[in-house]
Amino acid sequence: MSYNSSIAGPVGSKQRLVVTVQNTGNARGSAVLTVIDQYGNTVNSRTLSIPAGQTATATLTVTLPASTGTYTWKIQALNLNTTRVDDEKTFMVSVYGELIKNGDFSQGSAYWTLQSPWRIDTSLQLARINLTNPRDISASISQTFTVSSTTTLTQLQLYYYMDAHPPGQANSLQLVVSIESGSTILWSQTISWQKRNEPSEDTFTAQLSIRLAPGTYTLRIKALLNAGGNLNQVDIRVDNVSLLYAP
Repeated sequence: MSYNSSIAGPVGSKQRLVVTVQNTGNARGSAVLTVIDQYGNTVNSRTLSIPAGQTATATLTVTLPASTGTYTWKIQALNLNTTRVDDEKTFMVSVYGELIKNGDFSQGSAYWTLQSPWRIDTSLQLARINLTNPRDISASISQTFTVSSTTTLTQLQLYYYMDAHPPGQANSLQLVVSIESGSTILWSQTISWQKRNEPSEDTFTAQLSIRLAPGTYTLRIKALLNAGGNLNQVDIRVDNVSLLYAP
């Protein structure tokens, strides 16, 4: 009846496939749903018992291939009453590569360049600015990555947290996320602290379509604070940084 026409994710990640099957017969029947990869191997399977004329939905977890690329997989519905395949559908699997190393900061500052007052909070395992009586801030964390063949960036994601006290005393607080080639900014987006009375916390996700030629590039996350006159504290956190690409 329905299924994911495509699934996508990083190399080796687990993704969900949701499939709905209808029993068009006049008696209860059982069907085995099987997900088959590009080599004909079974990725996962699930047995459904479906009353006559009704539907059932199964969620199957699949592990994506270990190599980037686009693959054609299929779903088969095997009728256990007749032992034949009643239906078969194909769907696309897109596997993306990860360009950022140590994006969760579990290895401390490895692969990252931090400008003061950024530091690694080892207890929380994230990059952080946490200051009392702060002045204006313009400082970044950055990572240089190399592209060996032509690729397309597909998604940028990171967790962020921004807060300032007392409320309303920060004139502005922002994170500017950019992708750079030397001194040229290829892409940039600003995350602004909007909640003047409480922390701003979220996962930032940007769907990209940026073609990169072989070369060296930089992902930069810059904190910008206009402190105002009576600011007592500022707390900025970044974690789980990911930059995915497709060949």
